[in-house]
Amino acid sequence: MTTTYCKKKARSKMPLSLAIFMVLLLFSFSSPGKLRAGEFYRWIDENGVVHVSDTFPQANSKGRQQEVQRVNVPIHAPVNVPAPRGSQADEYQIPFSHTPTGGIIVRGVFDDTIHVTMLFDTGASHMVISETLARQLDPSSPVVRKVKVQTAGGPIEARMSMISKVALGDAFKENVPAVVTDRDIRPMGFDAILGLSFLQDFRATVDYQNRVIILKRH
Repeated sequence: MTTTYCKKKARSKMPLSLAIFMVLLLFSFSSPGKLRAGEFYRWIDENGVVHVSDTFPQANSKGRQQEVQRVNVPIHAPVNVPAPRGSQADEYQIPFSHTPTGGIIVRGVFDDTIHVTMLFDTGASHMVISETLARQLDPSSPVVRKVKVQTAGGPIEARMSMISKVALGDAFKENVPAVVTDRDIRPMGFDAILGLSFLQDFRATVDYQNRVIILKRH
């Protein structure tokens, strides 16, 4: 009687460290690396549509049927463009002082040459200037028509005129309608009245604490 022994071959086992290494290696090839600044993924799907995204397409995405490329998009710092002079973004702070009676006085310039002090008066429908000041601005200015103008001090009779430019600091307006009165207003402590024919283009806020008028163009 012959006895046959069958020797079972032992199955070799992969070391755990090697298995972990193989998994990490496989993951590194199947997963995209981290994008650098300005990098995006670009691919074309089966319909010919070009995709650009910062997210890698999913495994079941049609885009995976095409090669996924990395593309660089230059990133530039935003350019600070100053707002145009006289634009809606303009905001101006105009210092003011007071008259003995509490009126608000601001300093301005007419026609880029004549420096004046003006009473800030939102109750006046127009700019008001004296005959003397009107002759300095335009000696040949004719009397267009007589009008009655309502001011904080009451109605006055005057003629219409036009000031080529009125400026308060950097805030300005051109071709400002004004009325010319034969009353000498200088003894009141100012040369002109700053009325709505100028102020209507601005939203005015009086900051008494900092003694400034904030003008913001509409």
